Amino acid sequence: MPVPATFDEAYQRPRPVFGLEPDRVLVRLVCQECSGGQALDLGAGDGRNSLFLAAHGFTVDAIDLSRAAVEKLNELASRRRLDIQASVCDLCEPGVIKGEYDVIVADTVLCHLAEPNIARVAHEITRALKPGGWLFVSAFDYDDPRESEFTPLIETHFTVAALRGIFQDFGRGRCEKVRVVDRRHGHPHRHVLVRLITQKEEAR
Repeated sequence: MPVPATFDEAYQRPRPVFGLEPDRVLVRLVCQECSGGQALDLGAGDGRNSLFLAAHGFTVDAIDLSRAAVEKLNELASRRRLDIQASVCDLCEPGVIKGEYDVIVADTVLCHLAEPNIARVAHEITRALKPGGWLFVSAFDYDDPRESEFTPLIETHFTVAALRGIFQDFGRGRCEKVRVVDRRHGHPHRHVLVRLITQKEEAR
């Protein structure tokens, strides 16, 4: 399969690019800690995490740079009668993240931003998360073997310290380095990820 020049090109494939199974760690977080509310899925793609959140009681705002992905997600949400509003947005544009959310998901999206934009986006995420809300972030570690077909589209790699540092205002949570094998697209390939799960402190 030829390497896509953009994600929009990839999302024009007939099947969901990353499958429709949600991230297992996100599933565990929602089942153990969350009970519905408002959710924001950044870089939602064709919807594997958004669809899960909506099916588990959340009203979901989903944003992605790819128009093809957003069209697929809106179609799936309509077909399944799920409360998802998916929009085409560029996180590099200031002020894209608005509202107040109980859960915010940023699953391998920050790594597709240039470094000058990351701190601002992290600040907007922090501001948009309600006190007591949960943040789920994953990003590619510096040690990622870079075997994915989408490696040319990655602009920034992270360490545990770097990812924790840009969300340093959060009191609770864990940040860890994990190794996974991805069989969802292309040939099976390895990833090294940094995963952050943290809760915003309640207002005093």
